[in-house]
Amino acid sequence: MPGTPEPAAPASLNAAPEPPQARIVNVVCTFSISERVDLRNLTSKLPWAEFNAKKFAAASIRLRSPRSTCLCFSSGNLVVTGTVSENDALLASRRYAAILRRYVNPRVRMQRFRIQNIVATCECRCCVDLQQVHAHWQTHCSYEPEVFPGLIMRLEKVVVLIFRSGKVVLTGAKQRAHVREALKAVYEGIVLPYRAQHNHVSNSADYRVEQLHMHAVQRGQLML
Repeated sequence: MPGTPEPAAPASLNAAPEPPQARIVNVVCTFSISERVDLRNLTSKLPWAEFNAKKFAAASIRLRSPRSTCLCFSSGNLVVTGTVSENDALLASRRYAAILRRYVNPRVRMQRFRIQNIVATCECRCCVDLQQVHAHWQTHCSYEPEVFPGLIMRLEKVVVLIFRSGKVVLTGAKQRAHVREALKAVYEGIVLPYRAQHNHVSNSADYRVEQLHMHAVQRGQLML
């Protein structure tokens, strides 16, 4: 009948999944202030600041909005982590600088703000044959399931972690565009071509056990 839509293809045909959307889960930024910071004095004036010189060389300060954590070093260098966008990272940094200006030193000025790392994740909605990926891309990736369940691939500007379930984690990017470019390259060049034919094992830990068992069988250490 004209105008009648075609019936959807059954799932058994293993149609290619739609391209995934990456979700930014952490933005790490750094900045410095114009003065050195007495960390003990800082914690005495800011009850919510934490500092233990025996454990770590920086004091930690937290904000509820934007939700983030700041590590403040005595040199006047600060690291902000936990925000989920570049704008939130900048806003949080300005608020930390304002806190230091108000409670510690009125001469504090924020300088040299930089985004250092953008971490993003996405679900590709299909299992990936990590053994085959490693076999064909050994010079670009590492896969040691005994140590870590994911395959690690190092691109020019981003490090990508690929898991059996199809989950992808991208880290090391300094710009959102780097995340998009890396995800596109990995999805089209790795995830789709190396989709697992049998999805009965989708968990990375179970997949690791299965692969170790198969290797042991191949070496003659176990019998099927």
